[in-house]
Amino acid sequence: MISVKTIKDALPPFRNEKVLIKERQGTNDIINEILKTHNLYEADYDQIYGYFDTGDIYSTCRNIWEFLKYNLTYNAESDGEQSVKSPSAILHDGEKIDCKHYSLFSGGVLDAIKRNEGDSWQWFYRFVSYYPGEDVGHVFVVVNDGKEEIWVDPVLTSFDQRKKYYSKIDRKPMSLVRISGIGTAQSAVPNVTVNKEVAWTSFLTTPLVGAACTWIHELGVKGLPCPPPLQSTSPGFPTSKRAPTIWPRIVQGSAQRA
Repeated sequence: MISVKTIKDALPPFRNEKVLIKERQGTNDIINEILKTHNLYEADYDQIYGYFDTGDIYSTCRNIWEFLKYNLTYNAESDGEQSVKSPSAILHDGEKIDCKHYSLFSGGVLDAIKRNEGDSWQWFYRFVSYYPGEDVGHVFVVVNDGKEEIWVDPVLTSFDQRKKYYSKIDRKPMSLVRISGIGTAQSAVPNVTVNKEVAWTSFLTTPLVGAACTWIHELGVKGLPCPPPLQSTSPGFPTSKRAPTIWPRIVQGSAQRA
């Protein structure tokens, strides 16, 4: 079994930074924070997934389960002190560890394997309640290899152990890394030389609608003057009698007033 020290050495150092997310956490708050935290630390898990990946998903899941089960002691957080943590924090000595942290680590490693190796199996977080009328009170990771489920729940006694639940919510984070329109590769941007003063003047004298008008407004918020509403004879477009604005002159990439 891989040692905790080996994994910690491959991760960014523990910084003991904690942020109060919400004073009164509800079920949806905790679910959403787990999903957001998963995305936040994708790059960290990219550094360590190779220590667990065997090329076979069942034995890989067993490696993750055994590492967490035998190295991290379960110590549930109180209802008023729910936290989500980076992998470095999860492995830090003295940290309270419960099902959320087990699941974040398991899901982080599995997602890094899929992201980097392109395996075909699927995985997700499973949030469950055990009694009718009860809120979700437990979370673990489930892998579907195309034939059956594999449960990764270090809270339980055995690997792939199944504890019957009353209701479930299955959720998988949306990757923030892969969103790029069509495919994941982007074309190289050509080197282009732009006359900034001409470009700025041209931009300001071009009819603006929709998003471009919004962009001009945002420039004003950042300290650059906004143009007056455009004169137009088109139906539905307002006209303006506002005094002209003194526009900035672009000098070496910065805005200066003329």
